[in-house]
Amino acid sequence: MGAAGLAELREELVRLAREMLKTGLVSGTSGNLSGRTPDETSCLVTPSGVDYESMRPADVVEVGLDGSLRSGRLEPSVDTPVHLAIYRARADVGAVVHTHSPFAAAFSAVGAPIPPLSSEWGGFLGGAVRVLDYVPPARSDTGEAVADGLGADRAVLLPHHGVLAVGETLKKAFQAAVAVEESARLAYLASRLGKAEPVPEAELRRLYDFIHHRYGQR
Repeated sequence: MGAAGLAELREELVRLAREMLKTGLVSGTSGNLSGRTPDETSCLVTPSGVDYESMRPADVVEVGLDGSLRSGRLEPSVDTPVHLAIYRARADVGAVVHTHSPFAAAFSAVGAPIPPLSSEWGGFLGGAVRVLDYVPPARSDTGEAVADGLGADRAVLLPHHGVLAVGETLKKAFQAAVAVEESARLAYLASRLGKAEPVPEAELRRLYDFIHHRYGQR
């Protein structure tokens, strides 16, 4: 991968990290993002415990998919093993976003999946957002368990923790994280009004195909 391509990826990671903070998907220095490099041997990941407003592209760390440090003067996110395990397990994933957004985190705290009540967000995600079995955060041995639990989904809830979202690109992974939070917000509000029925599964499949393969300029 050329230097220009790496520079663009670093800049996009920092931009979306700040957007993640601005939109309330995280607070403080929580959460993290990464993007797979086009040569598919490494990823760029946000550093551990660095304020998003002061973070610079040069702070982003390059880590090989084998866990080796490729470049960077700072420590990578403590959740890097999870990111690496997902990249190793799924060739279709080009980016990983981890957030602690409040409505989604509330669902994760009570162990409740988020139902697909919105044709837009449910269609983007492809169905309900499942809750994984509990895995201790910030440990080197949890990556494979999370990757296995994620399966082929675009997003899952980590119990008592938050959201893990993936996508072919950073933009799509970020959109998935937003979709999870908006779905959780809608589900909570709908529950205050009465019983809400989820979007039918066949319609979710149709919308998923439309959104990801036919919608927009191609």
